[in-house]
Amino acid sequence: MLRARLDFAVQAERAKADAADEAAEMAVEAMERRRRERRFGSVGASTDEELEANGKTWRLVPPFPTEDDIPLADEADEPGVARGPAAEVDNAAGGMAPVLAPRPVLPHNRAVGAFPSLAAYLSTHYFLTREDCLAALRAGVLAQRELREQGNENAARGGLPVYRDACAVGLAFSRRGVGWRLRFSLGGKPGGRRKSVQSSRLMTGSLLCLAEASDNAWSRPIFAVVSNRTDSLLEHHLGPFIDIEEVVADAEPRFDPSLSYTMVESTAYFEAYRPVLEALQSISTDPTAMPFVANLLYTSTDVPPPAYLRFGGRAPLMHLDAVFPGNDAVHTAGPNGVDVLAEPWSKLVHTLDRSQFAAIQLAMRHSIALIQGPPGCGKTYVGVAISKLLLANQEIIAPGRPILFVCYTNHELDQLLEHVSGFEEGIVRIGGRCKSEALERFSRRSWRNREMGAGKTKASSRLGFETFRVFAAQK
Repeated sequence: MLRARLDFAVQAERAKADAADEAAEMAVEAMERRRRERRFGSVGASTDEELEANGKTWRLVPPFPTEDDIPLADEADEPGVARGPAAEVDNAAGGMAPVLAPRPVLPHNRAVGAFPSLAAYLSTHYFLTREDCLAALRAGVLAQRELREQGNENAARGGLPVYRDACAVGLAFSRRGVGWRLRFSLGGKPGGRRKSVQSSRLMTGSLLCLAEASDNAWSRPIFAVVSNRTDSLLEHHLGPFIDIEEVVADAEPRFDPSLSYTMVESTAYFEAYRPVLEALQSISTDPTAMPFVANLLYTSTDVPPPAYLRFGGRAPLMHLDAVFPGNDAVHTAGPNGVDVLAEPWSKLVHTLDRSQFAAIQLAMRHSIALIQGPPGCGKTYVGVAISKLLLANQEIIAPGRPILFVCYTNHELDQLLEHVSGFEEGIVRIGGRCKSEALERFSRRSWRNREMGAGKTKASSRLGFETFRVFAAQK
């Protein structure tokens, strides 16, 4: 009897301890959440009303950062406080004018359920993509502010590169306009070995935040992008130097060439985000003009066949002998090919495994296909097979319309194009850093040089894009 009571008491104490631990964990999570909200603003718009409110403001928020994205020192302790365009209201003249209001609350991406409108869908992805780009820079600037307040600005905090004593030495000209050439310091002891800029730092298009050397609170941040970065500038004996271009919305430029600045560089490459953000802002909110709107916006799982198989009053016929040789003659519905929507694919003779064959069939019969798998399962092989089928039937299904390949890395893009170039020559590889000599002839520069060698001037050369069948770029 005594032992049973002791066991019960021990279990009760353990339950109390577990409950106390759980309460402590919840308290720590709540404190961490409040800390993030004080620093970055609240996150969590998810209702239809909140998403619709963001849907009315997102075109007013520029892709690049403004000072409203960096909370002021007296606002940093208040959750969600940041000034910025949040709405349009009727002004006295009867037109629409932007007003200043708290920064829109970052929305949740809906993994389940439909968005209330196309504007809510586009604004959600715009704000999340923009925050993904700017969050690191904001954290670095706030860390520098704290360090300056503590009188320890040389300590490494914030995880971002910091450059000091940046001052203008002259004007700099780029394709986008006029900027400034800066000389700056990389640190190091006087008379010691001179530091050098890493190859991945201060690239053309990198995002910078500058503050006056005397502005310990970073209350007047200036944002700029690197417009020119060359080894000769960075390694100059009087330098290093870089060219920058200030980015502003509608305000006047604030960079003062007579002052010295501290620069913080974002680890998120701004030029990779800028075209995506600008494209999101330019997309029409008319659902009838949005591709795949039923699946992306209304989350329909019913994926229709590709448009080129449904429109034009033609039967969905394609030749499959580019990947399945010898099968067209047996399973054809006529001289124009196989009905890919109705013909039983199981009759085709092939050497693919079951999942590879199913993936090709899925892609050829649906307008959207997601094919995934572990390394070595044949994803690249399947992608090449699908490309071969589409290119073999291009004049039938989509004459004059090229295929666009987009890969996450240059290595993946080169690997894919090396396969595709075995059966297709009309390829344009967009972007640099190509490591494959076999693909060098497909670069934009190589095509342009060949056209100019054929007698065309640079002004009249348009690369003959209407003759190309494949465009490829790194994401």
